[in-house]
Amino acid sequence: MCLEKLKSREFVELVILYGLVLITEWTVNPVQQILFWVTLAWVVATTIRARQSARDLGLRPANLRQFVWVAAAALAFAAVGLWIAAERQ
Repeated sequence: MCLEKLKSREFVELVILYGLVLITEWTVNPVQQILFWVTLAWVVATTIRARQSARDLGLRPANLRQFVWVAAAALAFAAVGLWIAAERQ
């Protein structure tokens, strides 16, 4: 791996995000709620700071149709899983 990639802004942002997620996940509840919002703010701030277009982020009508299909399938699988779990109890 090139040293320049390790020093890039994107890599540093990713490392910070990874650390925030780990800290948030392994912290007790009152502090965890605060860290959740800090982590969310970090994601939103770095996304806005990157100044990428909606098309570059994959937010366009063609992708929306694919997303809706995948989300509907995931909800259906979750509903079946919940139904099976309820029946087994």
